[in-house]
Amino acid sequence: PNHFDLTYSLLQPGLTWNGTTLSAGWEQLRGNGTVAVQTPLATLFRQNGWADVFTITPPRGLRDLHIRWMQELPDAGPFKMPKLDLRYLDFASAGGQGRRLHYGCEFDADLSAGISEFFTLGVRAAHYSAVAFNATTTKLWVYVEVHY
Repeated sequence: PNHFDLTYSLLQPGLTWNGTTLSAGWEQLRGNGTVAVQTPLATLFRQNGWADVFTITPPRGLRDLHIRWMQELPDAGPFKMPKLDLRYLDFASAGGQGRRLHYGCEFDADLSAGISEFFTLGVRAAHYSAVAFNATTTKLWVYVEVHY
């Protein structure tokens, strides 16, 4: 019964060379102040920060500027193919009435390595610094992946 026109946009160029991946991106889920683009079947954890602050797009939308550095590291004892993944994300509103709101920024880090052909161990951290959306949040995970 309602009519609105909201867009989703993503631009994310990257470069991989000799075990190093660098990328930067701009993502926008538009909002009009009442409703916003929602992705109910998506994993926003992967795209909009590991602190899970933006599991639902705010009514004024979400603009995400981000940079990522992923580095493959040399093997160290039992740890094979270790990787370091660092991300910085800056969040703001993307639509609605009035000036753009700066929601906050987030820093994410992940260090993982294989310990056999079947297991990967990792530690992951996320820190979101709130400005105008939600609360400052810090999360830390230690995880094991099983490959079969």
